[in-house]
Amino acid sequence: MSSPTTTKSIVWGTTVNYLRASSFSGVSHAANAQTTTRAAYWTAIFVVGLGLTARSLSFLIGEFLQYPVTTSVEVVAKKTSDFPAVTVCNLNRCGQRKSQCTKVTNICPIFGKK
Repeated sequence: MSSPTTTKSIVWGTTVNYLRASSFSGVSHAANAQTTTRAAYWTAIFVVGLGLTARSLSFLIGEFLQYPVTTSVEVVAKKTSDFPAVTVCNLNRCGQRKSQCTKVTNICPIFGKK
């Protein structure tokens, strides 16, 4: 079993590596800062941004919950229903035979068929 100091250093090292590679700009800048002042500066910017985000989210959720949601469902049984339009297309502009090709409006010369 490893000693508490070794476990603590492994956890600390993993946390620092995670923070340095983080996609949160303020967090990664703070973890990679060369001085304590810069780390404190980036931490403060991150905390202020996080606070403003939380404030905006709480305002948005409050606005959303302020209005009631009304849903009404009406079931109507119809004896007949409209048949939808159906298009069948095989993506061939011309058929394999010349007789089929002449049915299409003179498109065969475009594809090299005579």
